[in-house]
Amino acid sequence: MRKFALVAAAAVAVASTPALASTSGLYAGVGVTHENVSTSADLEGIGFSGIGGTVFAGYNIPAGDNLFVGVEANFDLSSAKVGDATAATEIDNAFGFSGRLGVNLNEKTSLYGRVGYQRGRFSVTELGQNVQESLDGLRLGAGVETAVSEKVSLRAEYGRTHYTLSKVERDALAQAKGGFNNDQFSLAVVFGF
Repeated sequence: MRKFALVAAAAVAVASTPALASTSGLYAGVGVTHENVSTSADLEGIGFSGIGGTVFAGYNIPAGDNLFVGVEANFDLSSAKVGDATAATEIDNAFGFSGRLGVNLNEKTSLYGRVGYQRGRFSVTELGQNVQESLDGLRLGAGVETAVSEKVSLRAEYGRTHYTLSKVERDALAQAKGGFNNDQFSLAVVFGF
């Protein structure tokens, strides 16, 4: 009976320990994404979506009582595609770097915004011929992160990357304006170190 009481007391102590959001130091994470890709401006009219995955790592620094700043690198895989084997457009993967600015709402939860650079690789298939092109983009986003333990958090984020066409592509399209917009929603697990 005494052992049971000790085990129960230890379990209550662990359960009542607050899970603090880790908004300082090194972290890494993995998640799933849903992407909706569409064309914009003069090229408007194409849209497709898919499920993907993301891995990321970053570093946060406290910037006051409730604020933090950080940098983050990411790599995303995507299955977003429209078309078939003879004519298709798809996004294969993307990588990038961004800065984050956040505020701690309480001991467990923080909100943040991000701005950064993203490079995405697109594949276009025409008449069975596959051509791959890498495009540069501006990434903006916002998210919420909440701690489930001292070193593990859950993150939900919405981001939008606008990829612009290269000069060669604009010239080939008679100076058409536009590009690709990638709206991405992600759910991730974050591990602090």
